[in-house]
Amino acid sequence: MQHPRVWPRGTKSATTAGESAAEPVADGALIAVFYAPDEPIATWIEDELEQADGARIQCARSMAAVVKALTLDPTPRPNVLIVDIDGLEPGELMELHSLRQLGWFGSLIALGTVPVDLRKSLAVDYVLAPPFHKNALRNAIATVRTPPATRRIPVIQISG
Repeated sequence: MQHPRVWPRGTKSATTAGESAAEPVADGALIAVFYAPDEPIATWIEDELEQADGARIQCARSMAAVVKALTLDPTPRPNVLIVDIDGLEPGELMELHSLRQLGWFGSLIALGTVPVDLRKSLAVDYVLAPPFHKNALRNAIATVRTPPATRRIPVIQISG
């Protein structure tokens, strides 16, 4: 399957073909999608994210919808995924692994008990273990969206 952002030469993009373009989003705006099969956890996530200023939040009803939203939907695509790992079935966990192979490299926040090997294989950025407290998810999002501090690398001058 061809990547959706690749346009063969001579074809018109969606904006020149007469379709309306997606509404622009500020560079720093939060665009997130979450998937939580357990209703109480989904409600907690919605409550945590509803206070984010200028954020676009999408609730996925299946893992297939998550994969589509992150890899196939038109831009702007979500840059943060929040997923309830404890609520996933084994097949859904395999679908979750396919995200990185399909080219999505955003931040992944996992909710629940996540073994170290699973954390590494999914490239999880942040894990929130139960019980889930107020503002915990908002703090996790702020953590993954803050760029890491840079370090000066010493330059060795070689004369010669």
